Formats: sequence, C-alpha cells, structure tokens
Amino acid sequence: MARREYPTEFRQQLIALVQAGRTPESLAKEFEPSAQTIRNWAAQAVRCAYQTLALWREPTICFSSAQRTALLLRGQVRPPQS
Repeated sequence: MARREYPTEFRQQLIALVQAGRTPESLAKEFEPSAQTIRNWAAQAVRCAYQTLALWREPTICFSSAQRTALLLRGQVRPPQS
C-alpha cells in the first residue's frame, strides 16, 4: 500500500486532540490514519517542541538532526549553552 501524505493542518488538528486527551485509537476509528501513525505524529510534535524550546530558541522552527548539523557548520545557529 502506498504511503499517503496528509495535510499539515490535518496532522496538527489530530496532534491537538491527542494533547487534549483523546487516544490515538479513538481518533483512528474516526479518521483515516492508523493509531500508530497518529502516535508517531504526536511524538514528533513533542520532540520538535523540545528542540525548539530547549535547544534552539527559535519559536517556529523544528530542525532534523541533519539540518541542525548543517546549520551549525555554516554558523547559522549557535549550539545550546551548557
């Protein structure tokens, strides 16, 4: 089965519902993505928020580790302060 791409706004709405207390299983019954997919999105949102708040202090940007490394090498971001 081909992997389906979901719109960002749709993903954000499901993530918000998980954060509000809905279970991925209940959302999977109501919407198309599987419970595991919804869990993955919610987990990625938590990782992104942690990176944004704790590491980079850039409120709207979430970088992958490869992107962070490239930005560090180019001097476009500072590493976290110890």
